[in-house]
Amino acid sequence: DMKIHRFAIFHPNDAFGNSFAQSFTARAPGHGISVVRTVGYSPDLVDFKDAVQKLVAHLSKDEPPDFEALLIPDTAINAAMVASYLPYLNIKGVRLFGPTLWDSPDFLRVGGRYVEGSVFVSGFFASSKLDYVQEFNDQFYYTFGYNPSVWEASACDTATILQNLLEGPSVPRETLRDLISSLEGYPGLTGSTSFSSDGSVEKTIYVLTISNATVYEIAP
Repeated sequence: DMKIHRFAIFHPNDAFGNSFAQSFTARAPGHGISVVRTVGYSPDLVDFKDAVQKLVAHLSKDEPPDFEALLIPDTAINAAMVASYLPYLNIKGVRLFGPTLWDSPDFLRVGGRYVEGSVFVSGFFASSKLDYVQEFNDQFYYTFGYNPSVWEASACDTATILQNLLEGPSVPRETLRDLISSLEGYPGLTGSTSFSSDGSVEKTIYVLTISNATVYEIAP
């Protein structure tokens, strides 16, 4: 939707980073995206300058990057540190994409202006404009005295789904399992939720961006 078609991936060589990079690379062509470069680095790295340089080492000094977006499946602090190096290596005009790990105050605190325009996902966005999310936030804070996170929102979704399925006469275990596996498009706090017969779950999760040092919701 953003008319971005050329990605580079910069990821830690650990289980999460490798899996994320491989999954993105496999799915990218189906969305009209080309992964033009993939660079891995040690998960113990604390200075990212030399590793980031590998993204553009094949280009001449003043040549712009040959990718429009950079995917960094790493923690909020590490991704923010990487972002701060990009302008100094002439990697400009590139949009950053990342996982739910970026949904942390550390991302803005460390990244500052370097993470403006970044796009990342989250399982729950307390500042969502959805009415039922705001209602949940208000009721939760009034009851417990602090703001809910993705864990509390997930617990509420789980309890509500089960409560709805168990309404009425006693429901045998096998019947409950079938009811769960047939659930489709439940409008939960953590996104629209559907289950399949093998127990896997599909969710429409929150897509977030940063503008003027504030996190905003792109979708839903």
